Formats: sequence, structure tokens, C-alpha cells
Amino acid sequence: NLDNMSDLDFIKDTKLQKVVENASEYIAYQTDLLKKGKQSQLYKQESYRVIILYVISMVEAIFLYIYKERGEKSPVVNINIFNRFHPHIIIKIK
Repeated sequence: NLDNMSDLDFIKDTKLQKVVENASEYIAYQTDLLKKGKQSQLYKQESYRVIILYVISMVEAIFLYIYKERGEKSPVVNINIFNRFHPHIIIKIK
């Protein structure tokens, strides 16, 4: 349960803070369901993949927010994070 999100107080953009809180709560909820349920292995694997995408999106949004707050230009980075499952996907952060 993520009742106290004071760790996100550094995010002054209330809309972004709420999105990150909601995503965190969704991840916690889904993780609990997967631990308790008797889903198929494929369902669990795909659910964990979705959870990983949520985490990556949250981290990316926070990093881009920090760059914006500092007045810095965010770097262009090529990250092949799905090498094992999706080697054709390249994420470009601009």
C-alpha cells in the first residue's frame, strides 16, 4: 500500500506527481494479484512485462522532469532495453 508518497514531493508538477503515484499503486496492486493468483505462466509473464514498462515509463518521466526543472536539454539516448524479448525496439529519449 502506497498511502504516503512523500518521497515524490520533489515533483512540483502536481499532474505528473499524481500520474506517478497512480502508476506506483497500479504496480503494487498487480504485483500482489500475481503473487496471490493462480494465473497461467503466460499471463504472469505478460503481466510482469507490463509492470516493467510502467516502471520504465515512470523513471523516464521523472528524469525528463528533472532535466526540465534544471533548465537542461535532455540528452538523446538510444537504449535497447528489450534485447531479450524485442531486439528490434530502440527507445530514443529526446
